[in-house]
Amino acid sequence: MSNKIKDIKPKDVFVSVPSNLNPTQKPCIITTQDDLTKLINKISEPKAVGIDIEHWDKDTYLGYICLLQFILPSGDVYLVDTLALEIDSLKMMKSFFENPNIIKILYGSDSDLMWLQKDFGIFVVNLFDIKIAADMVDKKKDNSLAGLIKRRLGIEVDFSNKHAMQQSNWSQRPLTNEQIEYAIQDCRYLIQLHANLSQELLQKFTGDDLRSFNAVMQERCLKTHKAPHPLSEERIKLEFDKVVKEDQKFHSQSRTESHQSTQVWGCFNSLMKARDIIAKKYNFNRDVVLGASPIFQLIIDTDTKKVELALGELAKEGMIEQAQIGHIVQDLIAIKLKPLPANQEIPKQFVSDKQKKKYEEKMARREKMLEKIVRQKPVYENCTLLTPDGQILSYISLSFV
Repeated sequence: MSNKIKDIKPKDVFVSVPSNLNPTQKPCIITTQDDLTKLINKISEPKAVGIDIEHWDKDTYLGYICLLQFILPSGDVYLVDTLALEIDSLKMMKSFFENPNIIKILYGSDSDLMWLQKDFGIFVVNLFDIKIAADMVDKKKDNSLAGLIKRRLGIEVDFSNKHAMQQSNWSQRPLTNEQIEYAIQDCRYLIQLHANLSQELLQKFTGDDLRSFNAVMQERCLKTHKAPHPLSEERIKLEFDKVVKEDQKFHSQSRTESHQSTQVWGCFNSLMKARDIIAKKYNFNRDVVLGASPIFQLIIDTDTKKVELALGELAKEGMIEQAQIGHIVQDLIAIKLKPLPANQEIPKQFVSDKQKKKYEEKMARREKMLEKIVRQKPVYENCTLLTPDGQILSYISLSFV
């Protein structure tokens, strides 16, 4: 595959393709394998095809492709409902995406390419990224998709709902009319922009510059998808500072009691890292497991009922299963109540004996609480208490203990 990608030359990318534009034409929505097979044959005919992808990651750890949009030089738009089709059927598109004779035109392709690899094992051969090309011509101008369409094609496009549409639930079916219109707008002008930018790139730049552009396209196509890294401590600190500022009472209190802020930060940091582990374990989005604000409130309120209620609301929306709530809360509590290391020292921020004494009393209370709740007797693996009608009343798992 890498050889196919590296064999692409500038002459293969900068090909002007005549195209028609029919803004009122309705899209064809592909939901069956037969229709997909016909579409693959159709999109394999022209020299260039515009492509966009809609993705949803609010209820899983990695997310998934929900919609593929194709625009042909004829002006025909096709929307492939990836959720209605089997994975094996979608992998049939490999022949199209890896065909070096067809230019695949995308705008801001980095995430799209990696999603295709992750979900369908597809690498793209012969890429033209509109955003990178526009930045190469003139980086100082407005190179947003709407800005390029207006400046280069003389067409005003309303993208005022862009952020709302990007955040909308693309996994819901049926899609709303607004979502469908946005999906069309995102790819409708890609072929015209490719022709416009190709012509200017050929006029303004030398062979070396064009080869450099082509190398950037190849490098992007060769990138492989990697699972998200756990949040860095710097990123967690930014989240912590944000939630502290939002909680005015704690913010003002922490100025006079710096030790309290230190203790809360330590716990917040541990829970945020634990949230990543839990999210990956259950394949949930990080914020579905628990957002930064609820984690902060859990620490300062020490009230797990609030967490259970928040998770219960998510269960009602179908974003998590009711049975998982107890596991998630137990995971969080297990880490939250983890005893401090034996060599834990009093923070250096203490400036008076009174503060030092208050801190020591707090630690003593904490140790007493831990003594009460720490297991003293053997625990049986997967012990479950049931009500007479078979509903789970309580359970214990050794892995959580």
